[in-house]
Amino acid sequence: MILVREIRVQETLSTALEAAQIGHLVFGTLHTNSAVKTVEPVLGMYAPEEKPSIRRSLCESLVGVIAQGLIRTNNDKRASYHDILVDTDACRDTSSEAPLMRSKKLCRAAASAAWLSQSITSSAC
Repeated sequence: MILVREIRVQETLSTALEAAQIGHLVFGTLHTNSAVKTVEPVLGMYAPEEKPSIRRSLCESLVGVIAQGLIRTNNDKRASYHDILVDTDACRDTSSEAPLMRSKKLCRAAASAAWLSQSITSSAC
């Protein structure tokens, strides 16, 4: 198991992706506010001609993404939210071939079967 504190540069991402492709379990952090949006900064680290192969590599290696954050509640407290993307064949096929917007639509449509999207828990902070 490999834990990458934060993935900010292409070299870190490439190393983590290579480790995942050879069978290591890799955990890493990125600053995003949704699971689907995690793909955008990852692809943004690469030149346009490299993006299709990186997208393919991600789809082959990615098992899941969890985004979390805090939102203010009506009674002026905070509640955590969790946006969870779990890898499925539909996710892999859509993410490797389609633009991000199509992936978001699939995510919303398949929430009950494959992906869980923006479930809010009522744990006040």
